[in-house]
Amino acid sequence: GSDDLVLTNLSGHPSMIVTAGTMDRRGSRRPWPVKLTSRFWGEDRLLTIAAWLQQHVPPSPYAPADFGWD
Repeated sequence: GSDDLVLTNLSGHPSMIVTAGTMDRRGSRRPWPVKLTSRFWGEDRLLTIAAWLQQHVPPSPYAPADFGWD
C-alpha cells in the first residue's frame, strides 16, 4: 500500500511497480500490480527481475475504466 511506498522513499531502497497479468475486481478486468523492492544499491538486480517478469508474464491489455482510455 501507500505506507510501503513512503517507507521505501524514506529509506532509499530502490523500488518499482510492474504489471503481472490481470485480475477481476468489482466486475471488471484490471492490471495486477506487483511492487518490487531491492536492497541498497540493488537497482541492477531489481531491473533484471522486473525485465524477466515482463517477458514471462503477458502484459495487461486492460486499463481501469476511470483512466479514460478506450
